[in-house]
Amino acid sequence: MRRIQDKRTNVVLLGRFNPAIFQPAWFVRHGLLRQEEGVDEDQQQGADVRVVHPEVTEFATEWLVVQILKERFQARPTRDGHDEEVRDLVLGTFRLLRHTPVETLGINTTAHWVMDSEEQWNRLGDVLAPKDVCWGEVMEKPGLRSLIMHGTRSEGPKGHVLVRVEPSSKDRFGVFVEINDHYEVNAPQECLGAEEVLGLLETRWSASQEQAERVIARLVGMP
Repeated sequence: MRRIQDKRTNVVLLGRFNPAIFQPAWFVRHGLLRQEEGVDEDQQQGADVRVVHPEVTEFATEWLVVQILKERFQARPTRDGHDEEVRDLVLGTFRLLRHTPVETLGINTTAHWVMDSEEQWNRLGDVLAPKDVCWGEVMEKPGLRSLIMHGTRSEGPKGHVLVRVEPSSKDRFGVFVEINDHYEVNAPQECLGAEEVLGLLETRWSASQEQAERVIARLVGMP
């Protein structure tokens, strides 16, 4: 039985942000992080504050990394079992900052697993990108390094799904997959706040997790 490792979901928002305000003490003050994860503006106790600048802020706690650029906000777990806490942190943050223009949401799930043997590892690559169809005739010893599949969403919110499969950097015969569930607001040029994206994050979270599970299970189950 192949065991899935490090299955985690991060949240990415695209919009217009003020990176310098997103410091651990701000999250603590508003009840979004625990007190020990950031004490006050001068002493960021409990958090690894990597940079605070008008262009970029990044900090880490024991279970979370938050990075904010002027047009991109990302919150990602660094441990298993914290996906919903990441979601709740994002929801809480932009309920407070509901007038921040946010136009795009990504619910992105990643996972690793190890194939049973080198033969099966190579076979998975052959199934996803058959060498005998084309590559064996034009390349010497071709091998799959990265495959990206794009899927449309015929019903529901605007957006698409991207699935990326490649060798894992963690294990010799490992596989890495990323499922990017991408959502867009209906009228980006008229976007004046975060409410539409927050609604998508709340209502689409479970469906996005279920789709990611199906993709991962399909790939893990391949012979």
